[in-house]
Amino acid sequence: MLTSQKARINRPRRGIILVLGAILMVAVFAFVAFTVDIGYMAVVRTQLQGAADAAALGSAQDIPAGAARVTSSAKSIAALNKAAGAPVSLDDSDIELGFFDYAQKTFVVNPSSANAVRVTASVQNQKYFFAQVMGNNAFDMQATSIGMLNPRDVVFVVDLSGSMNDDTEPCWATDALTATYSPLGYPDVATDLMQDLYTDFGFGAFPGQTEYLGAPLGAPENGYAIAEITRDDGPLTSSTLPSQYRILNTDEEWDRRRKSYAWIIDYQLARLMPAAKPAPDSSQNFEYWSRYIDYLMEGAWVGTPPPPTSTGGGGGTTTPPTSPSPPPPPTIGNLGRPLNAIEYVGGRLLTSSMLSSPLRLSLSMSSAIVIAPESTYPGCPRRGSNEYIWVPWYCDNDRIYQFNNPNKASFPSASVPWYWRNRYGYRTYVQFMLDWGRERSPEFDNSENSNPGLAGKTPLSILSPDCPLHAESTAGGTFQFPPRTQPMHSVRRSLIAGLQVIQDRNQGVAAGAGDRVAIVTFDGRDQWHAPSIVQPLTDDFESAKRACTTLQAAGDIGATTSTESGLALARQHLTARTSSSNPSNDPLGPQGRKFTSKVIILLTDGMPNSWEMDAATLEQYMASEPSAEFYPAGYDWFNSALAQTQQFFMTQRGKLYSVGMGLGTDYDFMDRLARIASTDNNGISARSSGNPAEYESQLTEILKKIIDRPGSKLVR
Repeated sequence: MLTSQKARINRPRRGIILVLGAILMVAVFAFVAFTVDIGYMAVVRTQLQGAADAAALGSAQDIPAGAARVTSSAKSIAALNKAAGAPVSLDDSDIELGFFDYAQKTFVVNPSSANAVRVTASVQNQKYFFAQVMGNNAFDMQATSIGMLNPRDVVFVVDLSGSMNDDTEPCWATDALTATYSPLGYPDVATDLMQDLYTDFGFGAFPGQTEYLGAPLGAPENGYAIAEITRDDGPLTSSTLPSQYRILNTDEEWDRRRKSYAWIIDYQLARLMPAAKPAPDSSQNFEYWSRYIDYLMEGAWVGTPPPPTSTGGGGGTTTPPTSPSPPPPPTIGNLGRPLNAIEYVGGRLLTSSMLSSPLRLSLSMSSAIVIAPESTYPGCPRRGSNEYIWVPWYCDNDRIYQFNNPNKASFPSASVPWYWRNRYGYRTYVQFMLDWGRERSPEFDNSENSNPGLAGKTPLSILSPDCPLHAESTAGGTFQFPPRTQPMHSVRRSLIAGLQVIQDRNQGVAAGAGDRVAIVTFDGRDQWHAPSIVQPLTDDFESAKRACTTLQAAGDIGATTSTESGLALARQHLTARTSSSNPSNDPLGPQGRKFTSKVIILLTDGMPNSWEMDAATLEQYMASEPSAEFYPAGYDWFNSALAQTQQFFMTQRGKLYSVGMGLGTDYDFMDRLARIASTDNNGISARSSGNPAEYESQLTEILKKIIDRPGSKLVR
């Protein structure tokens, strides 16, 4: 018994290794399947996810173009990717348009109100390599991705400085433009611009007739014209004249001015400019039209000159001040120059003791003033004597050869418009209106005449009841516009075209989920000038387009290019709206959305000449955030705008596009803005030719390139 049991124990077990091997092979294949097939599935999953991500991200940008465009784009992008060794193919059902709630992170299929696309990429019946041993022959795999249209908060920052009217200033810019562009095949570009403006005002054919002051009375065409018609025996002393015009030998200079100006308004200007508004009528608007007369006035000293005034050992000359380093910022116009204690008139040194009190109110000194020869006394007698006196007294000192006429930055070869003194007609009246711009009332002092509540704005201004509006068709619809000053009008039309592009791109996007736009303007910095939000952030694009129609340039008085202020206001408006940043939800306060890209598009034709940041703060900032784009210390008008741009880029992750407009653009400054914002193209900002005939088309194309593809982002 014991022997047989031992025999059974020692008997060879043939075939057991084979069984064990088979069992082990199953285990081995299971492990191989786990490592190879599962790894392969992971690879396929990754490939599908990449294809879905690419298709969702790429096609989301086409949501504004419609479902068909999104579907086509998603399919073509997916096919560029491979999964399981073959190009990824999408069915229409794999591409779903819908609305993605960024706050809740939820997606709802809604093709009619879409801001996102969900793409599902899949493979079916993919064979395993080893898992078939275990009875698993094939697998299905899919990956899903949601791409969201990248909404933007876009602020257009628009320069409304006085130079935005320069191209249609007919007493100097018209000739300069013609001389520049005639050799380039545009001989009529400047006169065409002026004809548009004349048409808007109803002034007939450009340039129209001009007439010398007092010409109907036989006045000479020189600086003595006003003195000759107001002397004791002059033509305005005729007994046949109504009393409001007739000069008496006993009249003071103030009365002679008032009576002669009334005659010029009623009998010369009213005849020369029958279409002018307000209608020349001394009984209704004497002060307004007297400012126009003063604007062109060339007066003169008449009478017997007094003995020369001793000036000590200086020989009657003064040493001009040395130029500071760095140079001061550019200036535009003047705010009314007070008479200094010592002035030069016609080469003669005068002291304030020689000038009567009324004369000190306002004198315009120019190199063209002529002193009457001692042998003859044009303009005399006056009150029965040859008293040495300036005629006319009480004359406003804003003159046509001031107001930055000409703008040497834009037109370096342009001449000072001396010729147009004492010449009246539509041409000089248009120049007069453009120099006072949209906001100034000429008959009031320059320190207060920008008050929008004051009457007496020129008919150029949208604030005037006499402003002529006209309808124009644009890329964004038909609108009513004020007169077509340039380059301002091209900016208005181009902005509307750019807004139409944004509107088209957002047609299929749910309200609040797509792009929004705002318009910020800037000019000067004082009681009546400040950057302004004329259109808060909105997706009501029609409202934004209407806001563009009334944009007008400021007058050419004072510094009116505060670029830094405009950028600072735009940045503040783009700040994310929260309960702390904007507790009252002020529409002009912070209105940015947390999930949007922030964009500023700066449109300007000149360099800054006004700024807010003090020098110490600015230099401290430049030291802490150095950049090769900053100018040397002291150039605060440039560096303050560059600092705002850098802060926008660094702290708000925003993009600023600097777009030059007009001949006065300082492209060195504009290029620095683009480079510091990383929106440059090979180091330069957007360029236009400077040719007024191409302003609108070129600016529209520049805006389209910036606006056209808003981008997208993956949200799941």
